[in-house]
Amino acid sequence: MEYIGYIFGIFGLFAFLQVSSLKGRLVKIEEQLANTNGTSQYDERQSLYQHLLTCIGKQVEFSLKEDYEDLEIMSGDTYIEDTDGEWVVVRIENKRGTTERIIRLAGISGISLKD
Repeated sequence: MEYIGYIFGIFGLFAFLQVSSLKGRLVKIEEQLANTNGTSQYDERQSLYQHLLTCIGKQVEFSLKEDYEDLEIMSGDTYIEDTDGEWVVVRIENKRGTTERIIRLAGISGISLKD
């Protein structure tokens, strides 16, 4: 019966070490957020959103992040139809016709007007 106590003691020690390491990681993340004021990604997305609002109805060229690449968006004439804080609705005109797509704002790395 004593060996069960030893096993629980070992598991308790292991759990304590895991919680201690998580607390250390949490402190590091809190320090990083304090250094950046927690706003760097939010500000970047807001500035992109404001820029997209001025481009509604205009022909643009997107540069997308690697995970979001879409050949149809890159190959056709792309027009911004609408946007909110999270998504962009685009109209793509190419040889096969006109289609609409929804792109996540986080997937856009850059945008330029094509006039």
